[in-house]
Amino acid sequence: MKQIFMAKNGVAIFAEDKDGNIIFVKQHRKAADQSLVELPGGGVDDDEDPDHAAEREFEEETGFKAGKISPVCYFYTNPGISTNKVYLYKATDLRSGCMRKQDADTVEIIKLPKHKIDKSKFKDAKTIAALGLLGL
Repeated sequence: MKQIFMAKNGVAIFAEDKDGNIIFVKQHRKAADQSLVELPGGGVDDDEDPDHAAEREFEEETGFKAGKISPVCYFYTNPGISTNKVYLYKATDLRSGCMRKQDADTVEIIKLPKHKIDKSKFKDAKTIAALGLLGL
């Protein structure tokens, strides 16, 4: 019998600023043993609504608040062995918020114009999936 891993769900936020740049974060990922550039996101806390988690994680990781944040879809990261789902959101109308201190020390914010995004350079599955789903 195949073992199923019960994993916490997550959120990923595809955010576009007023200049048409997409917001990414660069942070070290221990499991990958390297720094990865990815869409902002994080875990959905127990008994937390994914919509709230998306707003919270986006501000904590980037220091931005989204005036408009809308659900796009959700997807399973590895349905053969894990229950983990990632809820994808699109955020616009960005304004200053409050970045979580621990993230301010370890996360680099990267803004890329859409025409400079090369999906083949990303190694994070949620980011690759999101960019494909949103036509980039």
